[in-house]
Amino acid sequence: MSGVASAVKAASVLALARRGVREFATGGAQVNTASLRMNARVGYVVTERWLSLSRA
Repeated sequence: MSGVASAVKAASVLALARRGVREFATGGAQVNTASLRMNARVGYVVTERWLSLSRA
């Protein structure tokens, strides 16, 4: 994830924390490993996984 994306996420969390929010959730596609690594670096942990199914 780019530095810009990390900065936007950090700014969002800080702004919400100043308003009293204490629990945050985020999501990301398993193939987006950069996003998942960045989320792990800032303290997010996997609490559930989703599987999308399709039928042709």
